[in-house]
Amino acid sequence: HIVSVKPSCSWSKDGTLLSVDKQKFSVIESDTQSILIVSQFSSKDEGHYTIACSNASGATATATIQLITLAPTAPCVSFEQREYVVTEGETVKISADLVSEPKPTVIWENKNKKDVAKKTRFSQEEDKCSATLTITKVKTADAGNYTIKARNKLGRGAASVQLKVTPRKDTTERLQGDVSKVKKKS
Repeated sequence: HIVSVKPSCSWSKDGTLLSVDKQKFSVIESDTQSILIVSQFSSKDEGHYTIACSNASGATATATIQLITLAPTAPCVSFEQREYVVTEGETVKISADLVSEPKPTVIWENKNKKDVAKKTRFSQEEDKCSATLTITKVKTADAGNYTIKARNKLGRGAASVQLKVTPRKDTTERLQGDVSKVKKKS
């Protein structure tokens, strides 16, 4: 019988313990993670942030990250994955890395240069670091090139990715059956 006890964690900035006042700094904790949220981050908040956690047995672990403010920049868009392969009927999430300050306007276009986010099976989400296009109940007609275009007041960025859709096995068998019926009639 294993008992899991949530560790006790504290955050510090440049060696000084942070006061978690829920206005400037707040923390969200679970059994497995502790997330520090810095509201209205500015250059005054730059520095080395350290989390120190200890458990009931006395074991301690620490981790430090450096936080900096981003200078205003035109959007830069890239894909870790250049090709997505999905089976017809499945859902696919196409994710792009996105660096931009201020946050850009994002448009996803298909091979016909049409904004796909307005279609019923398509949706998009963005945050400061990524943009995701979700396609539900993928059809073979959805296959092709998808381009993400990001724009802010400093410029534009774009990148493309390929979506390949393989037909479902039952669709392929049904089509083969239809073809054999046509051949018999000839």
